[in-house]
Amino acid sequence: IPPGFKPDKHQLRPLDLINRAWLNHDLVDGEASLTPMFPRNGLLIADEGGMGKTLSAALVALNELKKGRGVVLVVCPPMLIRQWKELFNSTVHFVNDQLSGAQLARGNLRSGLHIISKHSIRHANLQDEEFERLQGEIDLLILDEAHEGFIRDADENVELGEEPQNDRLGTSLRSLARVSRRQVLATATPMRQHNGDLFKLLGLIDPNIDTELIPIDDEIWVHDLGHIWLPALEKCSQGGEFFADAFQTILQHLDRFVPMPHEHRILLLNSLQQRRENLQNSLEKRLELCHDLHPLGRYMSVTLRDDLGGEFCSTFYRDMSAQSHVFSMNQDHTTLFELLQNES
Repeated sequence: IPPGFKPDKHQLRPLDLINRAWLNHDLVDGEASLTPMFPRNGLLIADEGGMGKTLSAALVALNELKKGRGVVLVVCPPMLIRQWKELFNSTVHFVNDQLSGAQLARGNLRSGLHIISKHSIRHANLQDEEFERLQGEIDLLILDEAHEGFIRDADENVELGEEPQNDRLGTSLRSLARVSRRQVLATATPMRQHNGDLFKLLGLIDPNIDTELIPIDDEIWVHDLGHIWLPALEKCSQGGEFFADAFQTILQHLDRFVPMPHEHRILLLNSLQQRRENLQNSLEKRLELCHDLHPLGRYMSVTLRDDLGGEFCSTFYRDMSAQSHVFSMNQDHTTLFELLQNES
C-alpha cells in the first residue's frame, strides 16, 4: 500500500477480484483439478466519481510489481500523470513518467511503473507491427479515465467529418490491451450514450465477450433482472431466514442471468447444490458468489455512493455536484416517440 494511504474495503475489492477467478469455487477444469476455468485477466472499475478508483488500480499495480520483475503501463490523461507519480514515488519501485509514444513503440521497457499520456499515444500514430514488439512485455495495462478517447467509433467520426484522431487512440488502446497480459480500466462513466459503449470497454478485457448472453437491450430481461435476480442475490448474501427462498430462485434462473454456455451452467448448478450448506454458513462465500452471479460480475467492480452512505462519502471522499436518478419509461414516452416520428 502506498505510504500514507489507508484504503477502505471497497477500494480493496478490485484487487481481490482480479486475483480471484470468476466462480472459482464452482467451475474448475475436471473433478481432480483445482484450476479455475475462468481466471480474471482484466477488470473494469466503475465506482462513482471521487471514491478512489485510482488508488484501487494502484493497489493492483503494486501487487503485480511485488511478484518480482514486471512492467506496469499506466495510460491516462495528461493532467493525471502527476497524481499517478505521487502514488508511487514513496515506494521502492522504478517510476518513469516521461514515456513518449515513440519510446513505447521501441519496447524494452524497464521493470517498474511507466506512465504515458493518451495524447502522446494519439499523436504517435503507432501501427500494429509496432505494438507487436511489446508482446509479452506489459504485465499489467491500466487505462485511467477509460472512456476518454475510446468510446466513439471511427466510423462515427468520419460521418461527422471529424479528424479521426479519436479512432487512432482507440485503435492503439485495443492493440495495447491485446499485447498486455492483464488489464485494469477505471472510469465513472462507462456509458456515454447507450449500452454499446459499455461493451466496447469490456471488449478491451475480453475481445470474445458474447453480448448475446447479456441482453441488456431486452426490456423483459432488464425488468426481471431488477425485480427477480438482483433481489434474490441481495437476500442470498444476507443469509438467515431469506437464504432458502433466495437460493432456490437463483437455481431456477441461472440459465437467464449467468452469461456462459449451457454446459458450464449445468456444472455451476450442480456445484451450487452441493455447496448449499457451506454457503449458508459462510458470509464471505455468499458475498463472493453473489458478486460473481451478477451478469457483469466477471468483468466489473462497482461501488455507488449510496452503497456506503451519503454522509460517509461527503466526509471522506471528493464532493459530487451531480446526482443519478433511476426512473422507468412509461407508455407516455412511447406515445410521444411515435408522435414525433409521425411529425418528421
